[in-house]
Amino acid sequence: CLFQVLLVRRCRILSKQRKRFFRKLLEKGQQGAVEVNFWVFCEMKQDELGNDYPAYGIAWEGGEQADISDDEAFVYKLASLLYEEQVQPCHIQNVIEDCLAAGCLPV
Repeated sequence: CLFQVLLVRRCRILSKQRKRFFRKLLEKGQQGAVEVNFWVFCEMKQDELGNDYPAYGIAWEGGEQADISDDEAFVYKLASLLYEEQVQPCHIQNVIEDCLAAGCLPV
């Protein structure tokens, strides 16, 4: 199994995302729009001293980026940003790398 520990909030976030998507779809009157959903997951890792720590990552249909940060809030905000901007899969890795290099999220 790729994910050792799945966050319970994942289901709630996905549910909220789907509701927002369908609301937007009805407002715009679009049909057949493709939405990219994002999930935050957590794996327990060990540092060189053998201490356990959480490593949060983001998954989407067709891919994942594990061990982005141990800062849960940062990863959730990043996942929300990716969802709100509907970043396409071919650009997700670059956006994540840019946010990590900058040390912050765009406002």
